[in-house]
Amino acid sequence: MCDGVAGDLAHAIIELGYSFELPTESGEPDSALLARGLAWMCVWCQPLPGMNTTPSTKRAPGGENLTISNKDPSAMWAQIRADKRIPRMTTTTGPMGFDENMGRLVGTPGMPEILGDYDFEIGPEDDPIAAGRKVSDAVILAFGATKFADFFVLHLATGMRAVESTLPWVGDADVQRRMVRAFWKVCVYIYIARGAPSTENSAEYMSTEGLRSWDEIVHGVLSFKDAHLAKLVFLARDFFFGAAKGNVAYQVMADRATRYMEAGRFWVQS
Repeated sequence: MCDGVAGDLAHAIIELGYSFELPTESGEPDSALLARGLAWMCVWCQPLPGMNTTPSTKRAPGGENLTISNKDPSAMWAQIRADKRIPRMTTTTGPMGFDENMGRLVGTPGMPEILGDYDFEIGPEDDPIAAGRKVSDAVILAFGATKFADFFVLHLATGMRAVESTLPWVGDADVQRRMVRAFWKVCVYIYIARGAPSTENSAEYMSTEGLRSWDEIVHGVLSFKDAHLAKLVFLARDFFFGAAKGNVAYQVMADRATRYMEAGRFWVQS
């Protein structure tokens, strides 16, 4: 199941993550959510092809001379955009267009191997929990590049948070690394399928200028009946006060996404 961790646009792992984020009074995972999440993951397990566990030494044709930061997911966004082997896809065809784009990336001969050049290299010496944190940070940058508006990239943010909630309950460090590596591969595919938005001005869109308090953000969220916004902000806030140890990027993401909805706009699917 690890290899297909983001099946059904990460909804399965999100459900599984809830079982750990909303435990019983005894601190154990909620058994109903746990069973539902595992079943969902089994049904929707969809591994992506071309996994490359040593991408820094095994490149697809044309990639041997490229500089690729395989241990730094955030840096790889710009490198993906600059890689002329990878198509710049349009996002103007709606949800079906997203499926078409993903199908092109999977089905084009040689493309899975090219995208494998951007797999996350996590070795036995790497802490899988810290590696997961790097993926979360990278996902926030990618979501911000869409003005915190893209429906599909949003699911990477909530999905990766669920992965991080699940990792401590996975007893084998190699399996933990495998899960993080598999989710990052999905991030790469979805990022490209959504047009590979530029993270170049991340210092601007991740600025803390005018940042609202968590109480103000939550108050704003409660004025909407939008499950995706509520989920995003709940998970970001929970992580901010927990494992992220006050990492302000999660507060910025929650505030910007809430402001986007407060402006009368909707998640971008086209």
